[in-house]
Amino acid sequence: MVCCMERYLHTLDDTYDPSLESFQNAIAYLKESRALDRYTLSKLLDELEQQKNLHPYEELMNMNEGGLFSVPLSKLEDEFRRLLSENCVVLDLSKYTKSPDADNPQDITGPIVIDLIKQEVIIQLVVIADRLRVNNRLDGCLDMYMEARGRMMKKSMASVKPAYLRHASAEAVRELKWEDVHSFLFSWMHDFTAVVRVLMVSERQLCKLVFAMLDPSSQQTKVFEDILKESKFTLFLTFVEEVARSHHRPEALLVGLLDLVRGLENLRRDIDDVFKGCTEILKDIVKTHNLIITNVRRAFWELAKNVETRKSDVPNDGGKDRNASFVVNYMGMLLRDYPDAMDLAFTTQYSTDRRVSTAPESLPRAVNGMMDALVTNLEERASNGYSDPILAHIFLMNNYRHVLVRLKECDGLSNCLGDAFVLEWRKKVDQNMRNYLKKSWEKVLALLSREGLSSGRNVSKDAASRVRLFNSAFEDTYRQQLRWVILEDQLRDTVRLAIINMLVPAYHSFINSYGGIIDENVHPSKRVVKYTTDALQNMVRDMFQGGQSRPLPPE
Repeated sequence: MVCCMERYLHTLDDTYDPSLESFQNAIAYLKESRALDRYTLSKLLDELEQQKNLHPYEELMNMNEGGLFSVPLSKLEDEFRRLLSENCVVLDLSKYTKSPDADNPQDITGPIVIDLIKQEVIIQLVVIADRLRVNNRLDGCLDMYMEARGRMMKKSMASVKPAYLRHASAEAVRELKWEDVHSFLFSWMHDFTAVVRVLMVSERQLCKLVFAMLDPSSQQTKVFEDILKESKFTLFLTFVEEVARSHHRPEALLVGLLDLVRGLENLRRDIDDVFKGCTEILKDIVKTHNLIITNVRRAFWELAKNVETRKSDVPNDGGKDRNASFVVNYMGMLLRDYPDAMDLAFTTQYSTDRRVSTAPESLPRAVNGMMDALVTNLEERASNGYSDPILAHIFLMNNYRHVLVRLKECDGLSNCLGDAFVLEWRKKVDQNMRNYLKKSWEKVLALLSREGLSSGRNVSKDAASRVRLFNSAFEDTYRQQLRWVILEDQLRDTVRLAIINMLVPAYHSFINSYGGIIDENVHPSKRVVKYTTDALQNMVRDMFQGGQSRPLPPE
């Protein structure tokens, strides 16, 4: 009916101008013939001017409010509202998530467009919206559409049963156990993916179809963005923002946030496409993303501080330290499972608060900083934890070597730290081995010195005394260090060989020179020379396995 009325009104243009021209000719004739008085002629001329400025089509079109088109246009609005009400259905997103309630969830590797309204209904909505637009009644139509679709979008998002939104406050997140937070983050990432790649893509496509007549397209974008606001979409972001700000254990929080960084980076192109032109929504998403990035760095440096200051008992045997094992295994895991997310987090262009971390920042710098924290901790605990400084060197040697061995199995960590790090830590191992040999065995070796030995008949007595002292010192050191461990086979063999090379040649030379006179005419049970060179070597080869000692020869 509205279309028929519009066609009729447009015919007025064809008849109105000729009628106006005839009216003008009649007035001209009356003026020339002086058939009318001046007052009457003046009123006719004024009426002519008014008619020239009058457009009958526009006048009638401006009568919508209580005028010619008011009733049919109101009926169109009612029909638009009815079509929306009867054909807006909730989109069940649970089938696209990996939540426990989902049956056979579909993998979402890219955008999926779902028909939110039947095609024949969309056509009717388009026709009605276009007629309302032509008649300057589109604003009410848009309000109806945004309210209806916003309500449906909100219900569709609720179909994933986002229990975590009940905890979207700092206090609630703080009171949650980390296991629950981690489970919520897993669900959130899958839910958010379904919302973006299915619901938002489908909703924006529907908006484009229904309001295809809007030009420029930014008007369609405005409609879509208003629907997003109506749906409270940004509540999804609130939960992860509170998690990012939380102070759960940094080693746990860091992994959870890196999961988010990786997930959001995978969605980056989809987010850019579906929210293109939605300035406020994109600003909110970028703010959330940057907040997560900032708190990845904050959690990382909190963990480094914990590593540096962690207090725990050192192993009695000088063996593997739990702190060292944790750091190398944890960092290896991060750079194996989250290399891109870690690199992104430690790129300065993503920093929104430079006070949180050092600048300029880089991933290698950060990882080296973590290892420096470990060095500080190991050195301090070795110094304060052992009353015997010799065992402290065994402890440091073991754990520096342990890290180097694990690096061979952690390509990401090894590549990040670089060759200079490996060279530096090898020097630490070597330095501690030299310190161990010096402090532990040089005093034993000094007992085989020939300096100060008497000459003549007293040489036998002096040499025997030195052998006895050597035996006693060697046995004390042997007993003390037998239960110590050197964990890595190659390092253990290297240390043993270094001890053998220090002691055995000197012992062999001393015994060759004085052994004969020391035990000359001495009963076998009273012999001073208790060990052969082979026996010494075998005893040294028993060391650093945490095992039982060989039975020592009787005194």
